[in-house]
Amino acid sequence: MTAEAAEGVNTFALKKLQDCGFHPNRCIMALRETNGDVGLALEKLLTQCFNWNSDDEDVDAYDDETLAKCQDAMEDEKTALEAIYGDAFVERIPGRVWDIRYV
Repeated sequence: MTAEAAEGVNTFALKKLQDCGFHPNRCIMALRETNGDVGLALEKLLTQCFNWNSDDEDVDAYDDETLAKCQDAMEDEKTALEAIYGDAFVERIPGRVWDIRYV
């Protein structure tokens, strides 16, 4: 990655996306396309690279009981991670993306 390629891109935002494992050039493009919004850029990268859909289109394919069990399990996991990692655990996109900051 050259300095010219990253011109006009917030270096902190770029580093955050790179820390998620994305190639610098993809991060730069996503940040430019989202006007520097790291959350939107992350969603864009997840959608492009992992066929991840943030619109919950497939939720209708599951019955209410199955969805409730999944949501309960996710909340239990979140609570456990918060207890283990404390302030290092951050919910980046509520109900979707969690992050553990290592110091």
